[in-house]
Amino acid sequence: SGNYLALFDKQKEQLSLELQQIVNEVSSSKVPTPGAATGAAIRFAGDKPEYMRDGRLMMRVKELRRAGRDIPGFAHTSDFVWLVHAEIMKQHYELEQIFCVNANTGNVRTLFPDAPEGNPPGRR
Repeated sequence: SGNYLALFDKQKEQLSLELQQIVNEVSSSKVPTPGAATGAAIRFAGDKPEYMRDGRLMMRVKELRRAGRDIPGFAHTSDFVWLVHAEIMKQHYELEQIFCVNANTGNVRTLFPDAPEGNPPGRR
């Protein structure tokens, strides 16, 4: 499927050699785990966006994918990117932001522009 997140829930011996290499590559990167990706997203956002101050906020890593193409200033084609969702539980989980965290470099970008009082999109 192209989403490598599930690899981190399995024993390495259960994976093919190709998938073991992916786990090894990500595990030795600057942002090696889902927890580290969540931490990078939280540090990047700080507490300026209103949603980051909401007690109902849940930060969850939803995907780990290859960039797929060069993204100037953010990622190369072969880089792995964690997708971290910031969600607020109201009547159901509502998506506030998606943080893209480059596993290889630690660079972070947001997918959606923040509200005017928030951080500018793409701030590093």
